[in-house]
Amino acid sequence: MKQYQIFISHAGEDEWIAQQISNKLKRKGASTYLDSERMLAGANFNDEILAQLRKSKELVALLTKSAIEKKYVWIEIGGMLTMNRRVVGLLQGLTIDDIQKHPLHLMRIQLQR
Repeated sequence: MKQYQIFISHAGEDEWIAQQISNKLKRKGASTYLDSERMLAGANFNDEILAQLRKSKELVALLTKSAIEKKYVWIEIGGMLTMNRRVVGLLQGLTIDDIQKHPLHLMRIQLQR
């Protein structure tokens, strides 16, 4: 049986928080994809991210002031939405208004405080 994989999207500056989220999800029985844990040296970044997005059943986006300025975070979110997969946004140091004011915001994200 395939394990339920959750892709964790985050800014590099928020690695520690993303790791804590990953650890908690793993304790609940999910598999997680966190690029810093599983990306092999020399791997093609774009190909690896796309492959892992396809394997994942949902995406947890750690949305911080740093993350919402990273183009790849929005690309990962958009990729999952295109595949009609669940996207959950975790706000850290932001409000829903901050996200909705951002030029790249996506209304289909389920935001959690």
